[in-house]
Amino acid sequence: MKKSFAAYRQLFVINGRLVAFSFLMTFYSSFGQTYFIGVFGPHIQAEFDLSHTLWGSIYLAGTLASALLMPFTGGLIDRFSLSSYSIAVAFGLLVACACMSLASGPVMLVVAIFLLRQSGQGLASHISITSMARYFDRERGRAIAVASLGYSVGEAVLPFLAVVLIAVMGWRWTYASP
Repeated sequence: MKKSFAAYRQLFVINGRLVAFSFLMTFYSSFGQTYFIGVFGPHIQAEFDLSHTLWGSIYLAGTLASALLMPFTGGLIDRFSLSSYSIAVAFGLLVACACMSLASGPVMLVVAIFLLRQSGQGLASHISITSMARYFDRERGRAIAVASLGYSVGEAVLPFLAVVLIAVMGWRWTYASP
């Protein structure tokens, strides 16, 4: 146990910034994950008078479009610097959250879901794991394990926080606040 703790300590001493960056990317992927978007579902359905079927179809369309584009947008990480690519994806995630908060109808909801799934669930996760695999020859598994904790922390904290914020300021302002 002592040896294992020392190995993690050394990982953070030598590569703390990169590991923290990857942890944060997995954490911020939460804004495009189903468990987070699902918290907003009932509020969106009520505001736009959407049936479960129509809301599910909107979610399907945005998710499927994102999945079809991932092989192309994901491959761009090999052509651009990690910092440039990450800034572009972070900007995309901000635009996605703004788009969701400003949605005025089903078509804009499809666009918002597409952007959230693409930049959050898809590319933010992709950046995290790809950067760990790219920059770690030794301790790669340990680095990916620490970075992947961002998923668990996001899943544990953000839905609760979203529920509280929705109760205080509504679903639109909550999605606009990341």
